[in-house]
Amino acid sequence: MVRSGTSVSRRRPLFIPGTLNKQVGGKARPGAESVSSRTTAGCEFGYVTLIECVLETGRTHQIRAHLRYIKHPLFNDATYGGDQILKGTIYTKYKQYIQNCFDIIPRHALHAKTLGFVHPTTKKMMSFDSELPADFAEVLGKWRTYSQFNAMEETL
Repeated sequence: MVRSGTSVSRRRPLFIPGTLNKQVGGKARPGAESVSSRTTAGCEFGYVTLIECVLETGRTHQIRAHLRYIKHPLFNDATYGGDQILKGTIYTKYKQYIQNCFDIIPRHALHAKTLGFVHPTTKKMMSFDSELPADFAEVLGKWRTYSQFNAMEETL
């Protein structure tokens, strides 16, 4: 789940899907390896968007660094700026809502639904799936309710 960090109108998507190719460390240098992630926007819930990332290369913090680079850090990711209120109202009630969400999921909102690799010895493809953790599902439910409530308010 990512948070929007750019100034966008409510009519434009909060997250722009696409492919990001970037040098490790962010600088083009001789011998540097390129890393690549593909992202697909899923559901928008007000000021956060549930996305799917497919790693075309695998590096430490790759998803987190790429999302920060495009100014959409992971929700509650203290290392990459997702623990700050970047968009939304300045009202105390909204700030408390965000803090309650941070309390529900006291980590960055990143979940590996599917992992796969070729086993080094048997050379067989290994694949593992896992369900969404309870804290992640709970905070998604809160954002779903929040976005539905705000959509109703805007039509009134």
